[in-house]
Amino acid sequence: GLTATAASSSQVNLSWAAPTGTDAAAKYEIYRNGSTTALASVNAPTTTYTDTTAAASTQYSYTVLAVDANGNKGPQSTKASATTPAATDTTAPVVSMTAPASGATVSGIASVSANATDNVRVTSLQFELDGTPLGAAIGTPTTGSTYTYSWNTTAVSNGPHALTAIASDGTNKTTAKTVTVTVNNGTGGGGGGTTPTTVQNLAFNATTKTLSWSAYPGAASYTIAEVHNPTGSRNTNYAWPHIIGTGCAPGSTCNVPTPASGETVSFGINPLDSNGNALAGSTWAKEITVTWPASTADTTPPSQSTALNASPVSSSQINLTWTASTDNVGVTGYQVYRTSSSSSTPALIGTASGTSYGDTGLTASTLYRYYIVAIDAAQNKSQASVTDSATTKSAATTTATIEGTIKNSKTLQPINGVFIRTGNTATASGYITTTTNAQGQYLLTSIDMTQKHNYYFYANGYQNGHAYLQFPANAKTNNVNTLDLSMVPK
Repeated sequence: GLTATAASSSQVNLSWAAPTGTDAAAKYEIYRNGSTTALASVNAPTTTYTDTTAAASTQYSYTVLAVDANGNKGPQSTKASATTPAATDTTAPVVSMTAPASGATVSGIASVSANATDNVRVTSLQFELDGTPLGAAIGTPTTGSTYTYSWNTTAVSNGPHALTAIASDGTNKTTAKTVTVTVNNGTGGGGGGTTPTTVQNLAFNATTKTLSWSAYPGAASYTIAEVHNPTGSRNTNYAWPHIIGTGCAPGSTCNVPTPASGETVSFGINPLDSNGNALAGSTWAKEITVTWPASTADTTPPSQSTALNASPVSSSQINLTWTASTDNVGVTGYQVYRTSSSSSTPALIGTASGTSYGDTGLTASTLYRYYIVAIDAAQNKSQASVTDSATTKSAATTTATIEGTIKNSKTLQPINGVFIRTGNTATASGYITTTTNAQGQYLLTSIDMTQKHNYYFYANGYQNGHAYLQFPANAKTNNVNTLDLSMVPK
């Protein structure tokens, strides 16, 4: 009767019924996720336990066994499982405007930026101008990130305007302190100054693999051209995906093929108007030629798992535990391999996210060998662990004894000498026979409890009798059952 109920994102409640029998339980041991080491124990007569060490959004399985006053342990209960719900996020994001500064005067394409952090994840950030949303901000949803937007100030009137950043984690929202800036594009655009003919200050950051430049007055977006060989023709079908303070050209794919490690690459940029056309009077910026940074791919495998232990828990299950591996980035899981007396070729039988695994569906009284391989996110594999082996337990006895009395259905007197035969209905073989004594009593032993049986009984002067017997799935083994019968006189 073991039950498991997830009460919260970190708690699972267990309850069970006390065992029956002549030997009372002194305490109970609780096991989790197939581990051979008890999670906890409680003293009888308590038949409940609260697991407060659970993690959110995780499935757990439990078993319980009883221990008597002399330390004798009973068999483990049937397994009960529960999955904890996700943790409730009640912490709102923290957001701050970083550019432009409050009181600043802006013109042309102004770079707007904000920092947003959250205990779980920032799902989005929205900039607003005078209470109206601007376009989508550029930034990667993480626990902390910088979000940017290129604001075309020529599309609004000269004068003061309010800029606001609103961050969300999908549940809670936080509004940054609004900054007030003054737009001054003069009467001829571009802030009344001289408009340059090219984008200025084009630069490449080899660490972040990003381009940056100064905003071009009047530009709504930019086309980024790349040439894998500086002497080749420019490829204008792509736009650079990692852009600081700008947006990709309208209709572009925003997806440049990744250059090879150490390859020489040239980049150039062209400012566009709101219709995606090159701005009048502008020309291509002087191209910047860079050497693509070397790959930083993870090639280091995890360490070898140690202390593998294989322990049989039944005739069909062996539980495994081992010591966690380490990795320069992080271990993502473990592969479990098995061989047996019938198959010496190692077979991958499953994976585990933690340091335990339950191998089920095995054959009774059979030797199995195991080893573990750790893997990381780059699919680097560790050296195989040392091998450990275990033999499943022998199959449980499933026989019982039947006794009873056969009487005259009319006089209710016992009938002596009734011949009784029982057999497995599935095979019609392996008959067991006996005869009643002077008191009408009979005894049948070694009855297979896993099969349905037919009972036939015969006696002179009586009509032949017939009965069926099917043991319930939870019947106890090696027990004595009573089956009283009657016969109709001819």
